[in-house]
Amino acid sequence: MCTDQPATGVYVPFLAKTLTEASKAATLEDTMQFYSSYYASGNRFNFTRDSAWWAFDFVSNWMQVNFKNMSRTYVYPAVAEWQQKALAVTDQSNLLTDAATAFQNSIVEFWWSLADMLVVRYNDNYYNFPEDKPLEMFTIGYPKEIMQAIGYSNEFLHPVQVVTDAKCNKECPIDRAATIDQTATTHQAPLSLYSVESMGNVVKERVAHATPVQVALLGAVSVALIFTVGLFVGACVRREKTTPTTGLYQ
Repeated sequence: MCTDQPATGVYVPFLAKTLTEASKAATLEDTMQFYSSYYASGNRFNFTRDSAWWAFDFVSNWMQVNFKNMSRTYVYPAVAEWQQKALAVTDQSNLLTDAATAFQNSIVEFWWSLADMLVVRYNDNYYNFPEDKPLEMFTIGYPKEIMQAIGYSNEFLHPVQVVTDAKCNKECPIDRAATIDQTATTHQAPLSLYSVESMGNVVKERVAHATPVQVALLGAVSVALIFTVGLFVGACVRREKTTPTTGLYQ
């Protein structure tokens, strides 16, 4: 019997005579004397360490953190080792129910200890405290192909200018849909490089993409600014007309 999935599980021996004996029990609780309680309890709705299914399911799910490293380093070797132990137990001609039950208990207890170790070993996507260097942590990283597919390279820290290829159509490969100008390697261009015309274009573009509320607020601010300037100019004109032409110092 293998719980969860065969790829990351171990086939555990259950004797046919054990099932026959269990079928004669009066209640479900009475059947638990014929096999490990780990295989008689638990469900998908409530996590528990008293269940064999949850032990193997937890490890299988945790392997998604780094399946390649975790499977090759720990899980697959453990599966191979314990499967051989299970076969050795099964090959015993005088295998008794108690021996099969003891093996069932031991593998589930080991699998929970394996789960605890894997949580620490791969915490925060690092390779933490391995057996040969128990005080060190190592970065696992991501495969080179994945990094290249999402655009990371030796230049990804530098600002780049993406220019759409006008000649590209729907048949173009995705990675040729845009070309990258690697000449823009500075973090910010000097202000003197920006012309008045380019700044005006930026303002026009932002206005074109503004929401109606933003346009209304911009209009109100513009009207208030024009009104304020008008009042200031009018006050200056009135002051000039009322200023006397002669004075003490003339």
